[in-house]
Amino acid sequence: MKTGKDSLEALLALMYPNHTLYHQTLLPHPPTQKALLEDYAFFAKLLFDAYEITFDKRYLYLFESIVKDSIHLFYKNDTLNHQ
Repeated sequence: MKTGKDSLEALLALMYPNHTLYHQTLLPHPPTQKALLEDYAFFAKLLFDAYEITFDKRYLYLFESIVKDSIHLFYKNDTLNHQ
């Protein structure tokens, strides 16, 4: 039986390869559509929750990276830029 941590690791491998977050995929095909703002928000929350449960600092570092990426991608001149 898979643990939550195993599931999170599988999700990271599939949907966040090479530090690029993707929106969705239809298995067995690799993801192609890059993530939307909402995807970044949900993924950040997931990583922060995982850190709070496991105290694995890797999840905290990934959380920080996702938040920085979302600011870089979706905010321009202090204005939200929906993609």
